[in-house]
Amino acid sequence: MLRRRERRLLGLVLAGSWVLGPSSAFLHAEDLVDALDVVRRPIRDFYTFVEIDRATSPGTVGAPSLGNRGTVAYFKREQPLSSGPCVDDPLCRAGIAAGDESFVEFVAELADGFRSFTVPPSIGTLPAPPAVSGGHHVAFKANLGDSLGTGGIFLADGSEVVTVALESGIDPQSPFAVLGPPSTNGHGLIAFTAVTIDGSDGIFFADGATIGVLVDSESPEVGLCCSQSIALNDQGVVAFLAEDPDGFLTIFVTNGTVTKPLVDTRGVFDAFPGFVVSLNDRGEVSFHARLDAGGHGLFVTDGNHLRTVALQTDADETSPYESISRGGHSINNEGVVAFAATVGGADGLFVGPDPEHDRIIGADDVLFDAPVVALQLFWTQGLNDRRQVAFTATLETGTVLYRGDIERQAIAIDVRPRNPHGLAPSANGNGLVPVTILGSASFDVHDVDLSTLAFGPAGARISSPRRHHSRDVNRDGHLDLVVGFVARDTGIGGEDDQACLTGDLLDGTPFEGCDGIDPLASHASGDGAACSASPSLCSRAWPSPQVRPLRQPRTRIRDGSLGAALRDGRAPASPASASMVAVIAPSSF
Repeated sequence: MLRRRERRLLGLVLAGSWVLGPSSAFLHAEDLVDALDVVRRPIRDFYTFVEIDRATSPGTVGAPSLGNRGTVAYFKREQPLSSGPCVDDPLCRAGIAAGDESFVEFVAELADGFRSFTVPPSIGTLPAPPAVSGGHHVAFKANLGDSLGTGGIFLADGSEVVTVALESGIDPQSPFAVLGPPSTNGHGLIAFTAVTIDGSDGIFFADGATIGVLVDSESPEVGLCCSQSIALNDQGVVAFLAEDPDGFLTIFVTNGTVTKPLVDTRGVFDAFPGFVVSLNDRGEVSFHARLDAGGHGLFVTDGNHLRTVALQTDADETSPYESISRGGHSINNEGVVAFAATVGGADGLFVGPDPEHDRIIGADDVLFDAPVVALQLFWTQGLNDRRQVAFTATLETGTVLYRGDIERQAIAIDVRPRNPHGLAPSANGNGLVPVTILGSASFDVHDVDLSTLAFGPAGARISSPRRHHSRDVNRDGHLDLVVGFVARDTGIGGEDDQACLTGDLLDGTPFEGCDGIDPLASHASGDGAACSASPSLCSRAWPSPQVRPLRQPRTRIRDGSLGAALRDGRAPASPASASMVAVIAPSSF
């Protein structure tokens, strides 16, 4: 065991490495862990697995997406008698399913009037994974006809299906020729790529009533726009790949007002294979890249710091990862990145550079007494902020959709004041929320890895490695740890009545503690004063952005089920008047 002084020193170094960011600092921190002989437990020790659904035959359960409440959404087909086109089989049910370990239901299916939930048959047959919000809403792309340009983007919650956008092959008034798959966030906002009927590419944003242009080929920051893979976070920021005006492939973020580059192929990177990005609420993007020096790896950047998650053996001959998936990676608000990779010829799901310690599940593992033969992993929404993961595993008994749940040690914390919204932030919005981690006979605060602490829905990091101290706050004879978080980084909303802190011990044991807070409404009296001081605290009081309107009207089925409208022969009708400017995001990110 480490002496108390050594553990405190290790916590300081780890916290400093997280704040500073350079890979050399991370290596130094890892070396110090080894030097002090800290034994880290395998992450698999903390996971349990629950069955969500079981495939009746190959291809009947698609790749899953996972929401922050543990809801899993995926393509599902029930076809008991034949393997022909499901749309021509009256006994076949196919569509988008969602649920958890207690129940699964179709939220949209062929009976609702859809033709297919894949790309059109003339193009291919692979279903695109749906996107699930922080709640239970599911956004997806589906087709109403058999040819290109006859699809749409829809939002379902199990009780109704609402049209977000239609392609011009269905609605002649639509400005969209081809729509890409959507991304959604915890506020029910939707972003998607599209090719308009005039041939321009762009990224668009829907808020439930209107659609606006976030960025397109006319944007001065972007040259050739844009990859189909985009990621939308709860701050209303979208990450995407495009060429900059000089022709360099670049990963951008935009909130509709500001578009800025994070990383491009001018420096150490030669390309971004897979064109897939994942984004958390702190503005960190995970991406797969090919290095100028040769080889591939998985990286994270926020535009200021670059972090290496894992390298392939073609980039580092000492790395155990023979290949890392170009599309199967997901980052959460803790900064944890889960990814698919191959080690020793076997596929697995990992969260770090050491497959022995960082493997969640892999082929040749055993689930419920059945050996795992193969894995089909998520796309970019397979890891949530609770560190749950979703994947399908092929066992000797069939293919099963699982969710992995992490077991955290429960700790006690104290958030003061009870209304972190009511803090008086400085002019730059850097007011601090002090959080006390309460020590006990079974929890030594010196064992806390400060680099892993994340507070609030947005997973705020400690504001500075110096802004913490140990003392016996509650006078119970055990030292407590007081840490500070920048209020605007926490993501605490105006109606939140609880705030949680997560982290790991130095041996890798995850923990969580929550404390009650007063909702903003009882302090702000509805005047939005605290929201004005710190907009990110008030997710429902975002200022209006400067978003360019669509050049043509759009259509929407606004009154209930899409399927009912189609079955009754009613064509989708345009609203009498439609504003084209959407509420997008806070004024800065």
